[in-house]
Amino acid sequence: GIVNSNLSYPAEKHKISPIHNIVQLEKEYLRDRSIRTIVKFLNGFKKLVRPKIVCTSCHGFGKKGGDVCPDCSGQGFTINSDVTDEIILPIDPTNPDQKLPDANNLATYIGLDTETWDQYTGELDYLEKVMYTTLWGTHYSNQSGGEKETATARLLDVQPVISKLNKYGDVAEWVEWTLTEWLINHKIPTKNKDEKVAIVQYGRSYIIEPTDVLLKKYIEARKEDTNVTVLDRLLVEYITSKYKNDVELLREELLKKEIEPYIHYTVEQVNDIYGVEQAQKKMAFNDWWETILDTPAIKKTKEQLTIDYDNYFETIKKVENGNSSSNEEAV
Repeated sequence: GIVNSNLSYPAEKHKISPIHNIVQLEKEYLRDRSIRTIVKFLNGFKKLVRPKIVCTSCHGFGKKGGDVCPDCSGQGFTINSDVTDEIILPIDPTNPDQKLPDANNLATYIGLDTETWDQYTGELDYLEKVMYTTLWGTHYSNQSGGEKETATARLLDVQPVISKLNKYGDVAEWVEWTLTEWLINHKIPTKNKDEKVAIVQYGRSYIIEPTDVLLKKYIEARKEDTNVTVLDRLLVEYITSKYKNDVELLREELLKKEIEPYIHYTVEQVNDIYGVEQAQKKMAFNDWWETILDTPAIKKTKEQLTIDYDNYFETIKKVENGNSSSNEEAV
């Protein structure tokens, strides 16, 4: 068998998990979260504090007609508040300087104070950051240059994460390669066990940053007239991140990116550089693409779809030119 780890302590034979260094932090985090949950459960509902209000049915005696008062259960004061309840403040008409008590001192709500709640939440946020930094060697931030960024945080430095992922990738490659060799040796008993025939290589193009950050980087690169090769890579990263949970839509968007004319340029830029006809070709692309979605045509290769669009554009160009000629003749 194979243990899916290459990490161990010196002089120890057993392997340890990649998250070994944050296990204690995780326990503290879960304990603190449990405490916050209990506090929220016990104090989440604010409680009304008010003086006893004399029962209007029995006038405080607890009995009505010789029986226990049904409205206050014999308590002599109202048990549950009602919208018709009144708190009557006595006024002495002979004392003109009398001041009425503050109503907030008579009836108010009490509950968990916001300072304590914020402390619980802040502690959990702190532990999350410490665990993330310990595991990946970098952390997220919502601040950049003093300006508030989007709701999705960004990585301050992706290189430590890439380095850690490469280490994980090396181990995963070795595990799969070893198991593959063992399986081949089992299926082919006559094979020389020392001869290695399998090749296992994982891709190392990691997309780590959030989708909105990738889109922002692509837009800024376009404004700066960045090399087309770099723009292609940034756009592929954005599309892959956005549609990673929908394999079919991801395939369509990557295919569309390969076919759309002058994808990194606006219609105005294409018109200025390549002329009106190429600008029209770029403008007509989205209309054509919508017509082939959900059809067998979308299953074609990039080369086939490129030819199809060229033929489509030549057709509509002839129609438009024909209409123009007819209009000129009519004039």
